[in-house]
Amino acid sequence: MPLSLVIFVMYLTIFGLGTWLGSFINKAVYRIPLGLPLLRGRSFCPHCGKPIPFYLRIPALSYFWLRGQCARCQEPIAWRYPAVELFTGLLAVILVYYYNYDFTWDMLWIFAVSCTLLTIALIDHDHCIIPNSLVALLVVLAWVRFYWIPEFDGLSYLVGVIAVSGPMIFFHVAFHGFGLGDVKVAVAAGMLLGFPKVLLAIFVALMTGSLGAIYRLVNQYEETYMPFGPYLSLGIFVALIAGDQIISAYLGLIR
Repeated sequence: MPLSLVIFVMYLTIFGLGTWLGSFINKAVYRIPLGLPLLRGRSFCPHCGKPIPFYLRIPALSYFWLRGQCARCQEPIAWRYPAVELFTGLLAVILVYYYNYDFTWDMLWIFAVSCTLLTIALIDHDHCIIPNSLVALLVVLAWVRFYWIPEFDGLSYLVGVIAVSGPMIFFHVAFHGFGLGDVKVAVAAGMLLGFPKVLLAIFVALMTGSLGAIYRLVNQYEETYMPFGPYLSLGIFVALIAGDQIISAYLGLIR
């Protein structure tokens, strides 16, 4: 078999596995806030409640095959479902390419953290809550990585936690500017990224959050509360993927 065909099949398999995990994220986003079990019970249409057959649960493809409608009740299926599945599939492919086909623990860890952040962002966007179970998962992932970091610098991560959680706790108590869930995610961010990358994460979150707030004001949204979790998750993701490069480029500009 030609090498190019082997690589194509590998990428296709990785993409398929990534979209399957995206489908699981969609399931988690719907079920966790409702207290439904993740691993038990068949998938069902949120409109008519009818079970979805296994042959109509192919990530992304089923949406286009059904033309964005439930096969039973013909109610529209949200475009976000295939978007999440395609995103996780592409992310898996990009990570495999970036790590030169080397399936390292670091690559798998980044993918796991990214999927957790995406789940947090979507749940907070939909329900304005950040489940403690997902924050705990971020903390566990942070502790897991500590075991294989060469020359682990505990002080950097401690400073990272204090640098972001302290101000956010103050704004939460004094002005209710952040939700308690946001503070918990910020603590997890300090453990995941350390100092100074966690500052980059908060900067990206504040900048994109400001744009989101302006958009809501211009469009006269009735809701007075804006979930910050999606922006915080985006900031952590950016710092996780490209934090070292961005910080190095910034330091090069100011020297």
